[in-house]
Amino acid sequence: MRTFDVFLLVVMIYTYAAVNGNVYFHATKPTNEWWSNTIIYQVYIRSFKDSNNDGIGDLKGIIQKLDHFTDLGIETLWVGPFFKSPMDDMGYDVEDFYMIDPVFGTMDDFEELIFEMNKRNLKLIIDLIPNHSSYKCEWFEKSIKQEGKYKDYYIWRNASNQDEVTRNPSITPKPPNNWLSIFGGPAWTWNQQRNQFYFHQFVKEQPDFDFRNPDVKLQFLVSLFLKTRGKHEKRFGNDYIIKDFLKIY
Repeated sequence: MRTFDVFLLVVMIYTYAAVNGNVYFHATKPTNEWWSNTIIYQVYIRSFKDSNNDGIGDLKGIIQKLDHFTDLGIETLWVGPFFKSPMDDMGYDVEDFYMIDPVFGTMDDFEELIFEMNKRNLKLIIDLIPNHSSYKCEWFEKSIKQEGKYKDYYIWRNASNQDEVTRNPSITPKPPNNWLSIFGGPAWTWNQQRNQFYFHQFVKEQPDFDFRNPDVKLQFLVSLFLKTRGKHEKRFGNDYIIKDFLKIY
């Protein structure tokens, strides 16, 4: 499989007030990075430009409109997720973090996009979703089966009445706690095969990774630094919930 290098820029800025209530100001103005001044155009691929008349926007469609962006004065494109996905959440449920979804094109198309953007001095931001995967992701399927390192790739917990369920499988398993998902309803879904609940902050088709597991962190380091022809950036989707991941940098 052909891969592409992507350089990651993660910037977190915190402002603190002194414990005693004093606020200190620095006379030196901080240096602004390119991303704080650039003009960004967000592209949702599916509804943008269809290059092959199949009714779905694609990477080649973006390539065909690059001159349009430069004419508008756009300096950076922020392209939504285009990794392989069953599309339960508009591509934010990734099935394969190393494969372009065929509806959007191929790896060759992506490399051509990089090449053409570099020619026009355009920057590219693409979405990376490290909080969760699709329930159809191979890693999750292996985690259900407790295969090797994938056993603890996701957040699994016993039912609060696990002993009762073990003694009598007809008893309904109760979630570990009363946490709710962002979209409403329990944040825990029972998996009959593994006989445990898995955690999902979003829909049940998006099981959360366990970033306390160093193997998961390493997996995403591999996906972050893939081969490209230029320097571009990845945006963390829902970066407010991946503090554990950021600690590795």
